[in-house]
Amino acid sequence: MNTRLIIPSLILPVLVISLPQLIIGLLLIEIAFSFDTEVGVAGQLGTTASIVSAIMALLMGGLSVRYGHKSLLTTGLVILCVAAIGCFLTPTFGLLLSVFALTGISMAMVQPMSQTLIGTLFSVEERPKIIGYLWGGMALSYVIGSPVISVIEDWRLAFVIFVLPLTLFSLFLVIVGVPSTTPHNPSSRRYLQGFKEIAQNKSAIACVVANVLSVIAFRVIGFYGIPFYRQQFLVDKTLTSFILSGIALIYSAGSVIGGRLVNRFGRKKLTVIGACLNGVLAISFINMPSLWTSLLLFYSAGFTGSMRNAAYNSLALEQVPEYRGTMMSLSQLSANFAQAIGTGLGGLLLVSFDYGYIGFLGISAIIASLIFHLFTIDPTKKKGERL
Repeated sequence: MNTRLIIPSLILPVLVISLPQLIIGLLLIEIAFSFDTEVGVAGQLGTTASIVSAIMALLMGGLSVRYGHKSLLTTGLVILCVAAIGCFLTPTFGLLLSVFALTGISMAMVQPMSQTLIGTLFSVEERPKIIGYLWGGMALSYVIGSPVISVIEDWRLAFVIFVLPLTLFSLFLVIVGVPSTTPHNPSSRRYLQGFKEIAQNKSAIACVVANVLSVIAFRVIGFYGIPFYRQQFLVDKTLTSFILSGIALIYSAGSVIGGRLVNRFGRKKLTVIGACLNGVLAISFINMPSLWTSLLLFYSAGFTGSMRNAAYNSLALEQVPEYRGTMMSLSQLSANFAQAIGTGLGGLLLVSFDYGYIGFLGISAIIASLIFHLFTIDPTKKKGERL
């Protein structure tokens, strides 16, 4: 097995599925202008894709029991190709809304299956490092994609000359470089079996619940961080782009370093530490009166959040080995759900109070660290070695 080809074959698809969201983030005003609609209305592209992604993640929990993980991964990439072509050709905003929703389906298929294949194809010692690479690659999409999309400028062209070729290349790599895997029970149509196994596993359920709380806190950093600097410190667009690139690089580095630290500190311990620190830093950076002190804490929050994410996904991957596909799909669902809650609560707090109050969503990550510590186990460790 050529592991040198397998690793990029799993990392590149996860990078590519982030690009459609980046395009609408950078060129949302241009998209709205193209269809003579309000920016707020155009912003529903992201909302629709997130909702569809959450629904698909739930369905993937059953599909991953029946179908091969490589087949589901390649299907997700094919759907993204269709979405990219559709976004380029669509003549109306209503049709764009429907076509862009396909990117949510693709994300729900590609991300969990990439991690599931890591659990299938690599040893227990190798998995955390490769998961770190996976999430690090996803963050790099912002570093690489932002300048490319800014140069292209036209959102339609961005889909067809940037997203589409990269997706086709990712599809080729997966077909050539990733070995086929056999589903858990190919002769059975018991799609709900994976859900039943996870529902009976208290540690797996605790992982999913704590992940919701962790991601809610991280929305303070990932969603409200840049608007905070633009409004509170009047940071101009040029400096904002550097801040955005910086946090993406920090997140990528934190993912890679976190993946490498898992075997030294343990999946559970690193997840607990990362979640707790991330919660404290999320509260701190948005309540600092000094720009540079706030930025230092902001980058530290990004680092600890990515480190927690790498450790958490390594922990979740081992909870129910027979149904990794279902577990990672539920993990994806919990993240989508948490992003919606975090964004909504943050907006409500901002309308009612100010940015400082949004920071207190970081408390949810501290609660998550307690849940990880008290109710989860690392199945790869012997009983005497567990926290």
